[in-house]
Amino acid sequence: MKLCQWYLVAALLLCGSALAADRSFDKRAWSVGYDARDAEQHLTEYVVSPETVESWSELITHQVVADPTHGMELAKLASRMKSGFSQDCRKFKWKILKKSKSSLLYEWSHAGCSAYPPQYEVSLLSTCDEGVCRWAYATKRVPMDEDRRAIWRDVIWNLGHKP
Repeated sequence: MKLCQWYLVAALLLCGSALAADRSFDKRAWSVGYDARDAEQHLTEYVVSPETVESWSELITHQVVADPTHGMELAKLASRMKSGFSQDCRKFKWKILKKSKSSLLYEWSHAGCSAYPPQYEVSLLSTCDEGVCRWAYATKRVPMDEDRRAIWRDVIWNLGHKP
């Protein structure tokens, strides 16, 4: 699967590491597996012990992309992300769940790509003071039933809409 440009930029450009605080997104304790920032982005990835960001079955990502003028259009950014999936992803599905001027909640799944196992993700893109914020929950434990998907949709939505 070809990663979308801005996510790839995050992985390539981020340097240094300063661990952020651990969190509880559900009833489990999530630990910071990766945390890095530069002038353009800040990326934090959380896993449940004993998993790591190199070997995970569930992953929560928080990403902040600097765009203080809010010039990035969320719908265009999501469209670029969608187009980043390679054609060999079997049973690829993409769905916009909620959309407003300042946020876009979407989910995607596939039954496997040439170099990637089956996966499901729900993500929220939203404007924030720094620019564009992204919260995402991904799992390789697929298929996911509708109840679990609904729970994670709510968790991710609420993370991006805290007062």
